[in-house]
Amino acid sequence: MKTLILLLALISTTLTAQIKTYAVLEGGLTKWSHSVYSNERRMLAASDPVSFYSNMLIGFKYCNFHFENSIETFMNKGHAQTFNPILTEYVANIFYDFGKIKIGYEHSCTHPVFNAREDFRSNMYRASYDKLYFKMMIGND
Repeated sequence: MKTLILLLALISTTLTAQIKTYAVLEGGLTKWSHSVYSNERRMLAASDPVSFYSNMLIGFKYCNFHFENSIETFMNKGHAQTFNPILTEYVANIFYDFGKIKIGYEHSCTHPVFNAREDFRSNMYRASYDKLYFKMMIGND
């Protein structure tokens, strides 16, 4: 039993040493537009705001396998020194890195963020996608 525990501890330590973690924090300004239409195709509202955004990506790598998750939130300036989040995008990505070639799977979904009052955001953009991909880098590193 002691041998089994020591063997499992050794394997666990070896695997943990091979797992590399990383994170990326990003923020800035973005300009995006959206429109809300009625069932009769009449435009009910339109907006073309400059928004603040923040993005946090967390990932880990084991050998050449990468597992990543990111959350990006778009915010409008609120009253005084506050921000109103309006839209959040979630992305999960798994890929194998062969060097200049990457093969992977990515899932993304976007959701509006509601505040205390339900306004036209309830009609805002909702989307999701799943993709299998093959990326090839051409040129020198």
